[in-house]
Amino acid sequence: MARSNSAKAPTICIIVRPAGVVVSIASVELRNPAPASPGRSMIVRTSRRERDSRSSFRTTSTSLFRKRSRSRCNSKKSLKSRAACLRRPVDDTVNAMHRLFLVALLASVLASAQNVEDARELLRKVQSIAESTNTWRAEIVEISHISGGGMNLQGEVRTKIGVQAPLKMRRQNSGGDQTISVCDGAEFFYSRDGHSYYRGDAKVNPDCNFPLSRFYNLEENPATASVVGRDHVRLADGDRECVLVRASWKRDKVNAVRTMCIDPASALILRDVAESELEKTGIRMVKTTAFTSYESNPTFQPDFFRFPVTPGAVEAKPPL
Repeated sequence: MARSNSAKAPTICIIVRPAGVVVSIASVELRNPAPASPGRSMIVRTSRRERDSRSSFRTTSTSLFRKRSRSRCNSKKSLKSRAACLRRPVDDTVNAMHRLFLVALLASVLASAQNVEDARELLRKVQSIAESTNTWRAEIVEISHISGGGMNLQGEVRTKIGVQAPLKMRRQNSGGDQTISVCDGAEFFYSRDGHSYYRGDAKVNPDCNFPLSRFYNLEENPATASVVGRDHVRLADGDRECVLVRASWKRDKVNAVRTMCIDPASALILRDVAESELEKTGIRMVKTTAFTSYESNPTFQPDFFRFPVTPGAVEAKPPL
């Protein structure tokens, strides 16, 4: 039967694939790309934040002021203006560091000047108190060393001394020096070895008037004086803290340096290292004097200032 060509059947698009190929018809869900996992996004953001906030040894933060300065510099039209603008914060930093250095240097100079002034003031205090200390008792160790010019001599002397104004003094040495000196208020006695002795008027013997300053024999107006540290000295009643003061004097052809360990509370020189050198001969002398006990205004026994005459000792004439 013949068909009429006037009526057209609906057109159906059929895609014919090669034979033998099986194609699965994926659902719309499978064909659409899967959205990024919220957990993955959080991990990425977290890892970026961790990288930004790592140790300051690895990363640096830019201050808001610097960011604004950089933004203003980037707005400059010419490269020269932009370079000058970027260089200005660096110059400001260098200037600030320079000012800090000058402040630190000035503070150091002032501290050094104050240090020198404190040393001189402490020495003046030591001298003032020692001049007014007329009654005292101490035990002292003196160690001396002489070198140069073919000499190498060492010696040690231990001293027990007591002084009471007026005109009373007893000083007895042991070790390398065996002398004894006594002022009883009226006469003075002196013996070198115990086999002989001589006597005289106490008023004419300067050793009978023996304040602590005479024992120190501290010269005035040192060329230099400074505090060089702190130390301690052990006395019979315990350790004493002290300040180390180094002072120097320039004499005729002699350079002298004394390093004194001074108790700042009592202004007592607990240890004194005196060094001197003769420029012409090169002979060097070092004497260390250290207190092992000290009393101010002690009470003496009635016979303390009595000279002990050794049996068989001969009285000699005093030296001229």
